[in-house]
Amino acid sequence: MTAFIFITLERPEHTSEFLSLITNISEIQECHHITGEDNYLVKVRCHGTRDLDRIITTELRGLHGVVKTKTVIVLDTQKETTTVPLKSIDDK
Repeated sequence: MTAFIFITLERPEHTSEFLSLITNISEIQECHHITGEDNYLVKVRCHGTRDLDRIITTELRGLHGVVKTKTVIVLDTQKETTTVPLKSIDDK
């Protein structure tokens, strides 16, 4: 199961501790600092809804400074790649 979780921190002072602690959550594959009303977007891969519930309620909401989470569960993935398209200088 794949899910994306938007995370809001109470204050910017909690950022360093938050980033340090989420590195220990093995199910979190990516963490992005984002614009908008939330501060971070994490990509989670886990076995199912019980695992996801544990990650959200125990792991993430239990972190100091986390005041809100919003979760989106992926139903189907049409495209997923790690390729970064870099335009060649010769392509001008």
